Amino acid sequence: MLRNRLKELMSERNLKASRVANDIPNLSRNTINTVANNKGKMLQLETINSLCEYLEISPSDFFEYLPFDIDIKLSADEEASITVADSFTSSYAMKPFFLNLYLTQKRNSQLSGFNSKTFELSILAPDKITFTRDLNSFVDTGYSPDKPVYVWDVLIGNPPTEDTFNEQKEAFLNFWNNELTPGFQTLIQEEIRNKTIDYFENNIISNTEFLNWKTFYFRLNYRFDNSIYDFKNCPKGKIEITSTNFFDVPFE
Repeated sequence: MLRNRLKELMSERNLKASRVANDIPNLSRNTINTVANNKGKMLQLETINSLCEYLEISPSDFFEYLPFDIDIKLSADEEASITVADSFTSSYAMKPFFLNLYLTQKRNSQLSGFNSKTFELSILAPDKITFTRDLNSFVDTGYSPDKPVYVWDVLIGNPPTEDTFNEQKEAFLNFWNNELTPGFQTLIQEEIRNKTIDYFENNIISNTEFLNWKTFYFRLNYRFDNSIYDFKNCPKGKIEITSTNFFDVPFE
């Protein structure tokens, strides 16, 4: 895994992207923000050279490296169950659920070959989420003060059993705390959130154009403790969306 440390380096120097862009004519503010957030797949040598020269650092100070990659996948135990909208339905509810989250640590070495290890986690949504009917809704995952914030927990196991939980917990915490730096932990957390958004866009939202997803905002809370007890109130690894009430229709 390879990441750049531009965000930390700018923070240490109290530098804003606009200031860096003003001082380096060949780099735009958008480019600097993209690089700082490790979102660009292609980072040109000229860009690295300009930033290292400006910050008075070497490329070894600019980059951080770990000798493995992380693959992140999300899935549900069953396909989503969604109520078909009709002209009388005014609101819907998404029941509590959990998604399976797999973090696979992969190494590919010329000397030792390829090997991998997968850690099983879950994203647990413990609260019911309600939506109104809106045929003109669109996806908007940004936060605003008028939106309720749903807190979803990232937990060990999917779900764990009592005889395997402690073993799973020890293995994952050793990986998370001892093999990852804080910068890579943040990068993985951001990728988990992006994967969660992608999952909803591709598997849920595309089948529920009638729901007002503009009111939907979630925050991930990482809790690697006694999560085996958190699944008792959320028994299903699937997403269920059902109607909750209907428009008042006068008798004819």
